[in-house]
Amino acid sequence: MYRHDNNEGKRSPVKMGLGRYKYVPLVLNVIAILTLLVSIVTDYWCFIQLSPLKQTNQGLWRVCIAGQCAGFSGDIESWFQAVRAFLLLSLLTSVIGIVFFFVALSYVKLTLVYPSGFLVSCLLAFFSLTLYSIKQNTEEKKVLFVSFGYSYICGWLSGTFLCVSAIVGFYDVRRQPLESTAETIEITVSSDSLEYEEANTEE
Repeated sequence: MYRHDNNEGKRSPVKMGLGRYKYVPLVLNVIAILTLLVSIVTDYWCFIQLSPLKQTNQGLWRVCIAGQCAGFSGDIESWFQAVRAFLLLSLLTSVIGIVFFFVALSYVKLTLVYPSGFLVSCLLAFFSLTLYSIKQNTEEKKVLFVSFGYSYICGWLSGTFLCVSAIVGFYDVRRQPLESTAETIEITVSSDSLEYEEANTEE
């Protein structure tokens, strides 16, 4: 692979690899995974005011009334199951992205895979959260009041961290000049020129 040099009108060899910010996406993605785990396992996605004296809070797996929590009973709506599924897929994809990050440290050809995984994870999380927001705003018409809790906020924070990690990852994985190769070529050419000049002097 070569890069065109505008100043000299020549092409210099380039490579694809991890740059100086290679660990920034990794740190951001780890933070995103932790916040996403908090979002998934806690029971404070929303607060629902069923009556002036009765309030309930719920997560993705349980509903709590007066501090007593239990799993959802009856049929769970398809959109709610989709929210669960896409968030779990987002978590799985982000973990796979971390695995490919460490693989990319040894195999340069896979350097674009890990930020792609972070981007897919980000899109899955945002889709899930957007779906939940739309449906809960619809449900608000059936009850007195619906407000979102910190579990829901952690989900949005996680999606944001995932997107930023993907952007930084794509920026960091770029074509870089093969400086060592260029220096080797220059040294070789200089040595050949010197030998040629010495041979002409002896003659």
